[in-house]
Formats: sequence, C-alpha cells, structure tokens
Amino acid sequence: MNWNMIVKAVAAEGYTGPTDDAAAVAAFVKSNNIVIKHNGNTVDVIEAHKARPVREINVTDERVDEIAVEVERIKSRARGAAAVHTATMNDANESPATFAIGNATRKKYDREAKSGRDYAGLKRTAFGSSDEAELFGAWVKCAVMPQVATADDRHIVAKAGITTTNTLGGATVPDIFVPQLIELRETRGAARQVLDVMTVGSDVVQMPRRTGGVTVYWPGEAGSITASDPTLNNVQVVANKMTAFTQVSNELLNDSAISFADFVAREHAYAMADKEDEAVFNGDGTSTYGGHTGFRSKIASLSGTVANIAGYVVGSGSTYATLALADFEAVVGRAPSYTDTANPVWVVHKEFYWNVMARLALAAGGVTSIEIANGIRQPIFLGAPVVFSQVMPRVSAGTQICALYGAFNLAAKAIQVGGGMQIASDASVGFQSDVTSFRGVNRFGITVHDVGNASATASARVPGAVVCLATS
Repeated sequence: MNWNMIVKAVAAEGYTGPTDDAAAVAAFVKSNNIVIKHNGNTVDVIEAHKARPVREINVTDERVDEIAVEVERIKSRARGAAAVHTATMNDANESPATFAIGNATRKKYDREAKSGRDYAGLKRTAFGSSDEAELFGAWVKCAVMPQVATADDRHIVAKAGITTTNTLGGATVPDIFVPQLIELRETRGAARQVLDVMTVGSDVVQMPRRTGGVTVYWPGEAGSITASDPTLNNVQVVANKMTAFTQVSNELLNDSAISFADFVAREHAYAMADKEDEAVFNGDGTSTYGGHTGFRSKIASLSGTVANIAGYVVGSGSTYATLALADFEAVVGRAPSYTDTANPVWVVHKEFYWNVMARLALAAGGVTSIEIANGIRQPIFLGAPVVFSQVMPRVSAGTQICALYGAFNLAAKAIQVGGGMQIASDASVGFQSDVTSFRGVNRFGITVHDVGNASATASARVPGAVVCLATS
C-alpha cells in the first residue's frame, strides 16, 4: 500500500499532523471512525508505514529538474485521489487497485440528525441532514466570504439554484434555509411559538384593530332606527435592528462545510431567539430591549395599584411555595371567554413549571406511578399547553409576574423586516488570531396592544387576551 496515498487521503478528511508519523495518522483514523481499504481488505496504517518502499537517489545537478518533475507528478496524482477519495495504485505502483476512505463527518452528522432531540428537548443538529448543512455552509462561503469558497462550494450552490450575489457585504438567508432557522428559534425561544411573526417590507407598519362594535337598539314599531358603526384604530409596530457577532477559527472554516454551517446557524439563531424572547416577555421600553415593551411590563404598567389591573391575578403568597392551585384557576377564569377558542397557552420558566405547577398537579391526586415516572412530553396545565421561556422568572420574589396565560396573537402584533436574518463576514477583524468574524442582523418588532385595562371600579375592569399570575 502506498503511504503517500494514505497521507493525502486522510489530509482530505481534515488531518493536519506530521505526514511521516504513523502513530499520529493511525490515531486520527481511529478517532474519526475512518476505514481504509485496499483490494477489499482493511489496511493497517502502522504496517503500511513500515512497508513503504525506500529509494536511494544520488542527487546531482543534472538530476534536480528530473526530480522536481517526478515530485510534481506524484503530488498531482495524490491530489486527484484525495479529491474523490479513490486511487488506482498498489504497493508496486504498477496495476490499478481500489482505495476508499469514509466521510466520517458526514456520517456522524447524519446519525446526530436522525437521533432527534437531546435530554433538554433541543435539536441535536441545526439541519435535518448533512446535505442540507453542507449546502448552507457552501452558500455562506460563496455569498458572504467568496475568498474562501472552493470550486466544490460553487458547484453545490449552483446545482441547488441559490443566488449568491452579494454586493453590499451581507446576504439575506434564502427561503430554503428559513424553516430550519425558524425551527431553531422555536426550540430555543418561546416568542415564535406563541406569536405569528409577519414578514413586512418596512420598519414601521400600521395594522387596523377593532375597538368597538355596533349598538343594538329597541326602536319599537315604526320607531326611528339609530345608526351605529364599529370603531377602529391602528396599532403601530416598529421593527428595530438586533445583531449578533461571532468569531470562527479558520481551521473550522477549512475543515468541514457541514460543521461550520451547523455552528454558524445554531449560534446566530439561538442568539436572535433570546433577544426576541427578552423583548416579547420582559421588554420595558428601554434600549436594552430594542425599545419594545413586553407582556409583563405592559400589564404591570397599567396601574400603580395592582388590585385595579383587570388582568392581574395576585397569588396566595409572596413566594412560589405559597402559590396554590386556586391561584392558577383564577387566572384561567380571569381570561375572557373568547380566548378559549383561540388556543390559549401558559408561558413560564421551566423551573417554575416543575417546582410549582407540576407539584400542584401531582398533589391533586389521581396520579399513577407510571405517570410520575414517564412525565409528559408536552406539559399541559388546566387544559392548556405550557410553553417554556427561559427568560421568564425562575427565582421567587414578591410582587413578581411569574406566569402568563392567554391567546398571545390576539394581544400583540409582531413583525420582521425583509427575509429575516442577514449575515456578513470580515476576515480582517481577527487577522492576528486567524479567525473570521460573522455578523448576523435581524429587524424585529413587537407591540403589545390588548392586555386589558385598569380601574378603581371593579365593574369597569376589562381583562385582555393575555392575563397574568403574580406573587403578592
């Protein structure tokens, strides 16, 4: 078996160690689950290194040019073999023989993709297959950083029919990748699970909202009919820019389009999801949240006297341990009847659910040991699904809105501008560290408009589509 062919082939798989160290090559092959075969038989790397032929060459001035030509010929043959992972050589370099090496990165990625989600419910991979990941990685290189794109990258993108024009230093993620990125955001964040985010072409959007209906009268026979019209106003939603900045080692960029694509997609999708969740649930109108006011602040700001807020249910105590099942029942009862047909959900922190809601449900009785052991994949409480948002409170405190309930789409409007996330790269920022910087940009906006009112007169209080539970 030709040792040079083994070295070139493993180099194509990402090996960067010494080329004459059989132990290092063997360790790389083993750690990456690579199988090298020759004439149908598995090759022992150590033995192949021992069996390599030794040639004595007496170098003279006349031989220098001949040697250079021979070396270039051998390199050319090795490059061609490594590119297709096959070669046609045997030990004596005389007759053709098959040489194959498996793509460990691709196989490992596909195994992870098929395995579903991990113990925390998160997707193990950003994409459904290594082909999708490779396509995304190739597109990023061609569209955003053409200086590192290879002929293979350009071929993959061209075959998929994806536009790679990028004259402004950034590129909008094509529609073919949007579902995967959105799914990643939903895995990480709750905002897009409870809200329909509308794609628009402007940073400022006016949406009509019904504020009142017609009035019915009893005019009596031959009485004059009084006219009445429904009333409307506009809800303004303003999208602000959010950004994420990631630095990637150039070793990762050059190693595998699949690994690189998964890293960039996952990091930026998760970062954007966290920002969206913070704005939707915790936003207080400051620059920290992009100027947006979220559900918790919107409800609490209706009045300095929480007892006057229509959609604000005060729990039995000031700590999580003192909250009772009756408190949650009061929240469901406080929500308007129209939310019952609009797919209402709970939004809480995962720890809050298991420490408070699940505890109360199990304590209510009628629970079997099997139910306790297996749990519930999709938590449901008082008939409504529970959505976890890790930006909701998890540490007990007084006068704290710790749970939201209702039909969120009826209480707020959310938008994103254009095709969603855009990415751009710059290799000069991390030049000294040999890294490439990636910038993700997304313009997102949320306006919470219907969470009820506040009044000192109980009969005048009207809760909105989303209500809350708070500690006392």
